[in-house]
Amino acid sequence: MCIRDSEENHVRSKTLWLSPLCPVEIGEALGLYHTIRWINEHQLTNVDFEVDSKTIADYFNKARGDST
Repeated sequence: MCIRDSEENHVRSKTLWLSPLCPVEIGEALGLYHTIRWINEHQLTNVDFEVDSKTIADYFNKARGDST
């Protein structure tokens, strides 16, 4: 996961190892979960998330409104 500023410059990044191996959608969901927690730890606001899985993006955006 990485954090970029509004001009797409790298600010900070982090890797995460998950074990045991899991299906791609589960891994993407867990990655998003850990990323949200990491963003919260840094108390960042007005954050856009980018994921590789359309399934995860669709699920996350399904209940749009207050995404906190």
